[in-house]
Amino acid sequence: SNGQHGNAGDYERGALPDTCAIPLIISQSCRGEDYQAFLENTICDQVDVFFNGHDHELYWLKPTAACGKTQHILSGAGGKEREILEPGRNPGYFELGEHYGFFWVELDGDHFTGAVYALDLDGNSVEIDADGNPAPAFEMSFERGQPPA
Repeated sequence: SNGQHGNAGDYERGALPDTCAIPLIISQSCRGEDYQAFLENTICDQVDVFFNGHDHELYWLKPTAACGKTQHILSGAGGKEREILEPGRNPGYFELGEHYGFFWVELDGDHFTGAVYALDLDGNSVEIDADGNPAPAFEMSFERGQPPA
């Protein structure tokens, strides 16, 4: 992600405090090397979309050479909001921090639609349609095997 926790294999770099430097950490893979290997061996280029959380922002990240066709959707803003520390660290279709929110997805055959709904800190929808109803802050569709550009 582009947030505090960062990418698998590079967790917590630049974040304060550095939890990997705390002697009580038992994991030999504090930076997430094991999780990175799992992603590379079982997820990357084998699925169209991978959903995850951990950081408290909203991202729809573009596929990268390192992970093939796989797009990453990070939805971690349901119970906590946080600013994006490094916007653009990973190229994305959409990223939003400092808001609560969630992703909604629909699968119809080979057609995938995803939308992100964002709330302000008072719990009100950030986007409102012409009828006064909550509207997505971002929405995109694609066909299986044909991710958007």
